[in-house]
Amino acid sequence: MEKIFIKNRANKKISLILEKPNQQKGLAFVMPGLGARKEEPHVQAFAQSFLDKNFVVVVFDVTNGIGESDGDYSQASFTGYYNDLCDVINWAKSQAWYREPFCLAAHSMGGGCILRYGADYPQKVLGLAPISTVIGGHQTL
Repeated sequence: MEKIFIKNRANKKISLILEKPNQQKGLAFVMPGLGARKEEPHVQAFAQSFLDKNFVVVVFDVTNGIGESDGDYSQASFTGYYNDLCDVINWAKSQAWYREPFCLAAHSMGGGCILRYGADYPQKVLGLAPISTVIGGHQTL
């Protein structure tokens, strides 16, 4: 396990954990939901499911969240979460272990972000695991 800090497009620090198996079979990105951190048991369970299948796993705290990344929780937004997901993936593209297509797993608002990413970039995504995904207010009514 390796803890890394990168910068997002707004020059804010994003904290992530990188785990690499001996024999890589794939790549997965895992993100928490609103008010959650990368170290929470359910987020770690998502990550472990990919590690068990020899995937490189990147788990990160979003900015304007409650984890180790920069920002103010009162400024959290879907757009900010989505941009952080894109920025983490763009950072990963420069790493030797990067490969496409990759998997995305996330909880709550993170789940909405990965669904959006999959719709925006379907050719890059092998699979999606949106857990307890948030939906828009008009859909709830």
